[in-house]
Amino acid sequence: MKNLKVLSASVALLMGSLVFANVATQSPFQDVTPNDPAYNAVVKYHNQGIFNGVGGEAKLDDVISKEHAALFLLKVMGEKSPNIQIVVDKGILSTIPPSNQLLDHATWIKMLSNGFKVPLGQQKEGQPWFVAPYIVAQSITAVQDEKPFDIASRRFFIRTTELYERIFATKTADELMDEQELRLMKIRDMLVDPKATNDALEDLLWANIMGAEEIPVNGRITAIKHLNMASFILIEMKKDTNTNKKEMRQKRIQFFVDKAIASLPDVAPFTQDLVKISLK
Repeated sequence: MKNLKVLSASVALLMGSLVFANVATQSPFQDVTPNDPAYNAVVKYHNQGIFNGVGGEAKLDDVISKEHAALFLLKVMGEKSPNIQIVVDKGILSTIPPSNQLLDHATWIKMLSNGFKVPLGQQKEGQPWFVAPYIVAQSITAVQDEKPFDIASRRFFIRTTELYERIFATKTADELMDEQELRLMKIRDMLVDPKATNDALEDLLWANIMGAEEIPVNGRITAIKHLNMASFILIEMKKDTNTNKKEMRQKRIQFFVDKAIASLPDVAPFTQDLVKISLK
């Protein structure tokens, strides 16, 4: 639908209604509307044939068994002939569930985390199994007001599947953070390179700042965000050499590098480089 912005408002509305009519009549979910939180996911998976085999009376408000949700996830992950044993083999579930066991929010988030290999950070001792994946789910707005052990609707499991696939399937969060750290190292080197332009530095940094918002909260990404802020101040120092502001900016840099080290002690050598640059 985003590609229709170039059309007139009336044509865009007409096209929107045609797309909706097509999805409503051909997908198994007769209660789906363009304003539904799961609408884009329904369109996507309908077009991919993921819903093949789902009965025509299904509704997004319906509950679903854990088994059927797991088989759906396998299809999304590209499994051509999904069966419940593959779910166990891939570590999505540890055991085959009873066929009539309904899906709850916490279990589904854990299944998505297992399926897409979502980094959860270090689990605290004694912490219940669902807490770490649920915190990640909240950080990417997959979970909002849903209670962990309430029964999940089809709407919830379809919407969250599409969100997890979009964030984690193409690149893992670790790979995205690797990219962030590589950019930070390049920014560090450019800050001491007289040929590096401020525009190039800002482009790299803003790619990091915006990209970091797509990565679930953990110690590593928190440290990266603090290093992004320290780098932002260093770029400001490079653009504006006013000596009256230098001491204030150095204190701000120290504040963010201390925060970064507190989040991830391994970054200490890199933060030392940033501090040295600020002192020049």
